[in-house]
Amino acid sequence: MADAGRRFRAHRLNEGRYATAGMVQVHRRDRYNCRETVRSSHNYDANRDAPALPGRFESKRRMSQAFTPALGREALTPLYDLVIRLLTRERYWRSLLLEQVAPHDGENILDLGCGTGTFAIMLKLRSPGVRILGIDPDLGILQIARKKARRAGVEIEWRQGVASDLAGSPGTFDKAVSSLVFHQVTQREKEAGIAAMVASVRSGGEVHIADYAQQRGYMRQLFRIVQRLDGYENTQANADGALERIFARYDGPTRAAAVVATPTGAISLFRMLVDHPSERQVP
Repeated sequence: MADAGRRFRAHRLNEGRYATAGMVQVHRRDRYNCRETVRSSHNYDANRDAPALPGRFESKRRMSQAFTPALGREALTPLYDLVIRLLTRERYWRSLLLEQVAPHDGENILDLGCGTGTFAIMLKLRSPGVRILGIDPDLGILQIARKKARRAGVEIEWRQGVASDLAGSPGTFDKAVSSLVFHQVTQREKEAGIAAMVASVRSGGEVHIADYAQQRGYMRQLFRIVQRLDGYENTQANADGALERIFARYDGPTRAAAVVATPTGAISLFRMLVDHPSERQVP
């Protein structure tokens, strides 16, 4: 149930292949993991019209990246914002995350897996002088984020990309944030994504993550709703404490700064003060 949705409509359903707006998408249902993956292939630079943050990544290569749609299935994407609002106590945990990130004018902030742009817009409304880069692998969802930002009257840089695109921009950002992304990806992608966030932030900066992490007690039962949508294997790792173990490699034994009980399981908020990788050994 990551903050990332898939918006293109299909013209051809047989064999699960769609063609639309210069993009080819191949949809596959994973019968065992109960989720749908989407592979986007672009022959053009999807970011060509966006302004640039100094020192930030430029993703001009041909993109071929598989990702899981919001709510696990592309057909449910139009309902994403509504479902998140109703089933995750979104207003409450996002307000806590906003206070935790505490944006200040003049800061450069990365929103990794920005999805429909809800939190990036909240950051900009709180501190109009911040510069925000929202990246997501789904071009369609970025179009929705742009529309939402225009309606809100804020200017945010939206870029199609993935965590690995940050490799060329070490220390570019003051803060990096991600919400409802890492429960949906593989263990390898969890580790690589958090490592990319840490590397992209200057020494003394901060990394903030809000996601379904370790589930305890009856929260494990409620979390099964998420697992039915987003698949079992990747989500179960989070329920068993994968995020806490990854954070501990950088920051020692880690406890969430806040844990919010929701109708779909507990959402945990993490904060890490970055000691740049060049200055600290990470196992």
